[in-house]
Amino acid sequence: MQLFFDQNISYRILHRIEPYFPDTRHVKTDGLTDATDLQLWHHCRENHLCVVTFDADFIDLLNLYGPPPPVIRIRTGNISTRNLVRLLAEKRDLIRDFLSGKTGTPPEVLEISG
Repeated sequence: MQLFFDQNISYRILHRIEPYFPDTRHVKTDGLTDATDLQLWHHCRENHLCVVTFDADFIDLLNLYGPPPPVIRIRTGNISTRNLVRLLAEKRDLIRDFLSGKTGTPPEVLEISG
């Protein structure tokens, strides 16, 4: 499953995160820069993508509509793109286990703080 970064995360993350998470996507690469959260939700559901966001609204959508898509919520407050890449790289095994279901339950929400 590919990661999909919402509009609150800089598209500049893509080339930096590629070594850790190949084929990662962003609202900009998918032509969805003006999409609502609900439109992004449906896009991720239809394309088997995992939402990566700072936004708690995606947790609300998950509670309303159920999975998929799974959501990775970043809970760091303001963080530079460089530090976000570092955090995700450090947590890559946890993220991969989450996405593959190795945590014992279907992936729904993974909250990451640094």
